[in-house]
Amino acid sequence: MAIVGAGIAGLVAGYELQKVGHEVIVFERDKVIGGRMQTTTKKGLLFDSGADFFINRYDLMRSYAAELNIPWEFTQK
Repeated sequence: MAIVGAGIAGLVAGYELQKVGHEVIVFERDKVIGGRMQTTTKKGLLFDSGADFFINRYDLMRSYAAELNIPWEFTQK
């Protein structure tokens, strides 16, 4: 199964399809994944770009972080 785009939607779709037994390949035209949600580093500082400020409102994202053993850090803006 092929998924075009390694933004959050493409990555989640690929992950969920893989969990139920499909072989998945995700294609991305850019050099980085994440689409409009990514963290970049400049002069040693981390910058989040895109729609990441909505992420703390979605319980599903927290459950993915727990499932994948990714630390969940809440920052209030």
